Amino acid sequence: HLMPLLSLSLDDLIQAFGALERHGFLRASESSGNEGAYEFVHNLVRNAIYTSLSEPRRRLMHLKIARSLEEAKDAEKANAAEMAHHAASAGEPGMAASACVAAGRHCLRLFANAEAESLARRGYRYAEKLGDIERVQRFIELRQIEISARRPADAAATMQEIEKLANAALDNGSTEHARLAFQTLSYLRWEGGLWSGA
Repeated sequence: HLMPLLSLSLDDLIQAFGALERHGFLRASESSGNEGAYEFVHNLVRNAIYTSLSEPRRRLMHLKIARSLEEAKDAEKANAAEMAHHAASAGEPGMAASACVAAGRHCLRLFANAEAESLARRGYRYAEKLGDIERVQRFIELRQIEISARRPADAAATMQEIEKLANAALDNGSTEHARLAFQTLSYLRWEGGLWSGA
């Protein structure tokens, strides 16, 4: 994962990792599913290195990682949640909200509903910072994920909110998102026994 992010040759990278291992900063990861990866020997070391970077440099590093993950076309895969983290840390709420949508949809396909719901809630925080059109689009997508993950406690209030979002999407010319909102609204009405309204 590091090669596309660094301007080092493979030989230089191997030497750098060797030096960091010898000096006790890094070790081979012991967590299952993380074979072939490195981790810091201690969180204090990781935190000391991270906090020694200036804020602008940290943001640029996170942005580079987020863009690398996005270019790898992995946004629809499991590491979309990682992309959301890096995009948010880079100060890119649009990219972070979109990554939460992709990660949430991925979780729904895996029947990981609790994780999907958590990602949707996280996505709202990022989407709040967007302009009107994009905010409405992301809210519709996130609401659809949340409802697919778990039936809302207050269905009537949720239906009102989705109808408002659908109308806002129509006003903004976002017909695809308006269609998604009305489809979600129809699903909720059907589930609630409001068949003629559905």
